[in-house]
Amino acid sequence: MTRARDIANLVDANGDIVAGALDNVPASNDASALSTGTLAAARLPSSGVDAASITTGTLNSARVSLANSDITGHPFSVRQINTIDMWSNIAHGANNGNSYGYFYSNVAIGSYTTSDTFALMVRIYYTHGGSADHGYLGGYVVQAGETDAFPNRADFYMSHYDDYYNSDCSELLMKWNPSGTQSMRFYVNSSHNTNSNNSYAIRLVGTLERA
Repeated sequence: MTRARDIANLVDANGDIVAGALDNVPASNDASALSTGTLAAARLPSSGVDAASITTGTLNSARVSLANSDITGHPFSVRQINTIDMWSNIAHGANNGNSYGYFYSNVAIGSYTTSDTFALMVRIYYTHGGSADHGYLGGYVVQAGETDAFPNRADFYMSHYDDYYNSDCSELLMKWNPSGTQSMRFYVNSSHNTNSNNSYAIRLVGTLERA
């Protein structure tokens, strides 16, 4: 049989390659033949793909669905401590008349924090002991040794105008570095009381702990 006849036998009357002559080519439905390229979405099954089949890569968040029951344990806990006045009787002129403010610094709190503390619960407490007078306090609290900028510091501003005998408080959540200096400092840039019976206090009331 000549080479010309061999070639002619590969082609049928319609000019197509005879299927039986393609014995070294994987069938069109043999997935092992696909070693490169990207399958169209229509070629992928809508079910039957086991999560165990996904061994690399990252799923888009839209592909992840969690019920409340799937989340176990507690990522953090709240630890309440006996209220501690870290700076009390803050009254008129606490910024010493300095327009740039005043630091009251390095109040040690290491006995109230742990190696798992990542935030402090701070309370600004106000007592108004007069009538028809005022009390203002503004500033921030920050961990000693940390940069005086967000997110390290927690700012506050409380104002009482023409007030009458009462008390008030404002709660702050302050970032804490358990590996840093275990001391706090306070910055007051505004303080004004028109009655000596009006005063503020900065208190530590609790911590947030990593589980």
